[in-house]
Amino acid sequence: MAYLYGPLCAFFATLGFSSRAIFIKLVYAQSDIDPTTLLALRMLIALPFFLVMMLWRTKAGPIQISKKEMLTLVVMGLVGFYLSSYLDLVGLQYISASLERLVLFLYPTIVVILSAVIARRMISLPEISGLLISYAGISLVFLHDLRQHHSAIEPLLIGGGLVFAAAITYAIYLVGSQGLVKKMGSTRYTGWVMLCSSLAALLQFGALNSPARLLDAHSVIGLVVMIAIFGTVLPTWLLAQSIKLVGANQTAAICTLGPVVTLAFSALMLDEAVTLLQLVGATLVIVGVVTLSTPQWPKIAAAYLAKALKFKFISTQPK
Repeated sequence: MAYLYGPLCAFFATLGFSSRAIFIKLVYAQSDIDPTTLLALRMLIALPFFLVMMLWRTKAGPIQISKKEMLTLVVMGLVGFYLSSYLDLVGLQYISASLERLVLFLYPTIVVILSAVIARRMISLPEISGLLISYAGISLVFLHDLRQHHSAIEPLLIGGGLVFAAAITYAIYLVGSQGLVKKMGSTRYTGWVMLCSSLAALLQFGALNSPARLLDAHSVIGLVVMIAIFGTVLPTWLLAQSIKLVGANQTAAICTLGPVVTLAFSALMLDEAVTLLQLVGATLVIVGVVTLSTPQWPKIAAAYLAKALKFKFISTQPK
């Protein structure tokens, strides 16, 4: 059943991650909650679930890590989840959910650049093509939002810049975590990272707000629970399950549906208009990212198409 269960896990993980920005926009629209409070609440609700998963994996046996690895673990928690999440939350105050998802979806392009810099190698021609296609697409989506909202370019640049910074920090997290994930396992590693990022979020909240501020979010607590559980905990676990069952490549291919799902959610739940320019831009971003992660995808797609057409042709022949 892995051939069916794995893709389903990836699909529902994509739904969860894609819905998060929608719920956040709804929280902002229905309350005066600030990003610091929202992040603290999200971490408070999500953390117990991650700790349970971490403790469950600890039964497999202890892992010895050095002080340097522990420092790396803390830094990755602060950069990859805490800072990335905070920048994303602040950026969503300025831009649409669909634009946020597409900008955040650019993180593989940053991973490619970081990996090339670290390895001191030239970026290949397929990678350059993917980068150009992706950023041409995001430029079209920015143009769409600028025309759609008839607003000044400054909020768009601020919000887009903050979310892009979130994509950069997440890419740093992915590149910097590879060794420890292999050593500790993804579930245990994610639990420790979430613990570090949760403590940072709570410390930030405590420094800027009083505990009573948490009670002010009672009117949107249902949406915050959705962000924490269905937008954070469940998709993270489902993604790990999908990778375990069908591999990273197939999981990544299914996850490319994320921006499309967010566009649909934005239209249905936030009444955001979907235009041809936006769809073209989103398509270019997806094609660019797929080109980076799977350079041979045109050949694979052509082979599948040829096989499907051949099957259809044979099945429709008169007996």
